[in-house]
This record gives sequence, C-alpha cells and structure tokens, in this order.
Amino acid sequence: MSSGTWSESRRFALSYAAISGSLFASYFVFTFPYSGWPYALFTRYLHVYALVAATLLRAFDPLVSVSQNDIVGRTSLAIVRGCDGSEVLILFAGAVLASHLHSWRLRLVGVVVGIAALSAANVARICSLYFVGVHAPSSMELWHLELWPLILVLLAVGLFLFWGRWASARAGVTG
Repeated sequence: MSSGTWSESRRFALSYAAISGSLFASYFVFTFPYSGWPYALFTRYLHVYALVAATLLRAFDPLVSVSQNDIVGRTSLAIVRGCDGSEVLILFAGAVLASHLHSWRLRLVGVVVGIAALSAANVARICSLYFVGVHAPSSMELWHLELWPLILVLLAVGLFLFWGRWASARAGVTG
C-alpha cells in the first residue's frame, strides 16, 4: 500500500469515526426522553413510521390500526427508539460523507437516496415483523434481533459500494 493510499485510508477512517460518532451522540442525546422538544419531535417521527407501516399492513390485514407509536392488529408492535433504523442510517451516512474522493454534491445525493432506500427497507422490516408476530411468534426474536439487523447492514454496505461506483463514474474518477 503506497503512502498516499495509506494516508487516504486513514483520512477516511478518521473522518468516518468523527462523523458517525457525532451523529450517534446527537441521536442518543436528542432522543433521550428528557431532552424536551427534540424528544417530542422524535416521538412524532416514530409515530409517522408506525402510520406508514400500518398503512401498508392494512392492505393485507384490515384490523391494523395505530395507537400513538404502536401498531395494533392480530399482534402488536411498539415502534420505539431503534425501530427507525437510525443506527444503519448513521453508519451509511457517515461512510458516504467521509468519502473525500467525491464532491459534496455527490455525497449529499448519496446520503439522501441511501437514506430513502434504507428507510423503505426498514418499513418493509416492520411490516414483515408484524407477519412474523402473527404467523411465527416463536421466531420473532430471531428475525427482530438477528436477521433483519444483518440484512439492513448488508443492504447499507451494498448501497455504499453502489454509490461509490456511481459517484466515481459521474466524477470521472478511475481506480
């Protein structure tokens, strides 16, 4: 590895750690129940997640409704901190923003499109967990805590790699 590549790799790693660390700190401070209006805004955000998932679920189960941040029907799901996929969103956004090889415009496009795709996947995760709860409740813990987090991380890595190739092609970067 040449010194230029090592330097660039170290720059990426340090930037990634700083950006992701700052985003995680902000997320945990502002979603803490005693943070006042940021927590109220975050609770509203979780309610919107519940509404979107419930709207999709109603196409298959008309009994589904939303009560605050809970999806209620043949089974119930509480949409709480962590259910919004923030961890994977932060890791993805940190990686894209730390990519110094590309312009800020390409990085912002990557963050916006990636967050939209990961958020859609997270809504699919919530909907699938509802059906796991209805049809296979004994496997809920496996799907909720093991399989879906892995799927979301793999999707985020895939999106980051896809974005890197796309951004390099747009910028005319070789290598």
